[in-house]
Amino acid sequence: MNTPVNGLRTSQEIQHTVARHKAITIIDSVMETIRGLFHRPTPQEQVPLSPLSTNPQLQKWKATIRREERLLDRQIASLKESEDKSRRMLQQLAKKRPQDVGSARMLAKELVRARKQRQRMYQSKATLNSVQMQLQEQVGMFFLFCVWLANGSDI
Repeated sequence: MNTPVNGLRTSQEIQHTVARHKAITIIDSVMETIRGLFHRPTPQEQVPLSPLSTNPQLQKWKATIRREERLLDRQIASLKESEDKSRRMLQQLAKKRPQDVGSARMLAKELVRARKQRQRMYQSKATLNSVQMQLQEQVGMFFLFCVWLANGSDI
């Protein structure tokens, strides 16, 4: 075994120490990452980004609007399926019985109704998005005015 001369360390000891420090650094970074994944901040540690994020009434309204949007999405999907089904039936009817114009006309009207209804659903969804953005803007302006009034009364 090599003994240090005048308190100096050998190159093997230095390499071992450097490798050990690298391993400890890697383990520390992995542990910090794991802590970051599972750590939940306490209410005192949480800093609200804005009054909008802490307003329970605004959150409730937005949740209701999102729920209605999901409902509209489901209805749009079912209308799309019924539209595709009507189109397939119309094509099959045209191949099998070209002389049956009455049934073909009925299926064509059903197809047009489904398209119009789907377009109305898209319009309703866009309106809901617009309402949500306007609501958020109005609540934000309300909080801004409250801050202005609070700061203005101190003068």
